[in-house]
Amino acid sequence: MLNLRCHALEESLHLARRKLDAQNLIIEAQNAQLIIQNMGMEKMNATLHAKTKEKESERTVLFPGGKGQHLTDGKMIQKKRQLEEDKRQEELAKEERRNAKENHRAEKELLDEQWKQLLERYAETVVLWEMECQRLRKAGTRVKDLSKKPKRPLKPKLIQTGGENGGDEDDKDEDVVED
Repeated sequence: MLNLRCHALEESLHLARRKLDAQNLIIEAQNAQLIIQNMGMEKMNATLHAKTKEKESERTVLFPGGKGQHLTDGKMIQKKRQLEEDKRQEELAKEERRNAKENHRAEKELLDEQWKQLLERYAETVVLWEMECQRLRKAGTRVKDLSKKPKRPLKPKLIQTGGENGGDEDDKDEDVVED
């Protein structure tokens, strides 16, 4: 009788543990889902607020908090000069990027021309090879003894020297490499 009671309690305990494990797995899955939803929500909020955020004007930098200041103050004059210098630097950087982009475009066009010339020479080489193969076949040469078809040349590529931002600190042009 005591043994039966003990076995019944063990079985009940075993079932309770299985139920608890199942509940823990469900809770874990729900927590993972909440984390994924939170990440998506944060991304959407960042996108939404990025579109609505306005760029600060120079006036808000010069007059913080909208409070009046003496424009002849040394700090104000220095701040104004700094803003003008920053604007000038920004314009120079913009012009450099524009020139780099134009240079890249010109180099790419030159590379495309070289590629077309390579393909034309290759087509001529293949035609000559086919004519030579036909001549040798008529002379009685076995197919396995014929020369192999010329390999198609690889397309030349530009070597990026400026990194991700496309800027180049040196006065070197991008090199053209034919593989």
